[in-house]
Amino acid sequence: MFDWLAPLGVPLIRRAVVTLLVAGATFSLYGVFIITQGLTVIRFSLLHVGLLGSAVAVACGWEPLAGALVAIVLAALSLGPLSERLKLNPGAVSALFMTGSLALAFILFYEAGLPAMEIFSLFAGSVLTVRPVEAWSVAILGILTVILVAVFYRELQAVLYHREFAAALGVPARVLYYGMLTLTGLAVAVAIRLVGALLVDALIILPAMAALPLARSAGQAFALSALFGLLAGFGGVSASLAFDWPIGASVGVAGVVLLAAVQGIVRPLLHSRKERN
Repeated sequence: MFDWLAPLGVPLIRRAVVTLLVAGATFSLYGVFIITQGLTVIRFSLLHVGLLGSAVAVACGWEPLAGALVAIVLAALSLGPLSERLKLNPGAVSALFMTGSLALAFILFYEAGLPAMEIFSLFAGSVLTVRPVEAWSVAILGILTVILVAVFYRELQAVLYHREFAAALGVPARVLYYGMLTLTGLAVAVAIRLVGALLVDALIILPAMAALPLARSAGQAFALSALFGLLAGFGGVSASLAFDWPIGASVGVAGVVLLAAVQGIVRPLLHSRKERN
């Protein structure tokens, strides 16, 4: 009856599944930050920056994926200070990064004769090929994320509500905001490795989209987002093992189904119960 669980006996697959579940439960917390701060465009810009980083790496004879990760982290680090210097919100600067990096990447493809399709294929992601060091990187980033949210919960709550108001209250809003931007970039970079560039939202955005309409506080938003991220990861892995689907695509489908269930079933039920009370 449970023959489809047999692959979990293979250490490589078991490591991949645990890594994906940890990422789903922790990286989804950044989705709350992205959505509440109006930064949904940021993941597109970081993906395009990653493409440029891969192109540069290939041109220099380096590992393409490593080039993408470095470029994404550097972009995330510079996003906050640059937006402040240009007096633009990070979303607008993200659009600048997205357009500029994509244009430069295609110029590099043309001038250096780089195999564009091969570089694009690197962004497909494959959690089954995750090495132990990468699995530990996910675990460390996940633990760091949980500690950050737990220790600085009140400060983060204020920043999510209104950054300028939080700063006026003495909260280190600037440091927290830039720190969250940087860690969000790290989460996006790692998520690309796990599920691919096109399915980053399945781990980061969709759980938060499902959580925020149900949450009455920042704490509930973080907790529900983590729960939904874990469920999306678990559902995706289960579907992959049961139907022999690609894990990344399965996680994406699970995330969409979960969001649809929350919006179409859970939320109306809660609303009707609230009206009866």
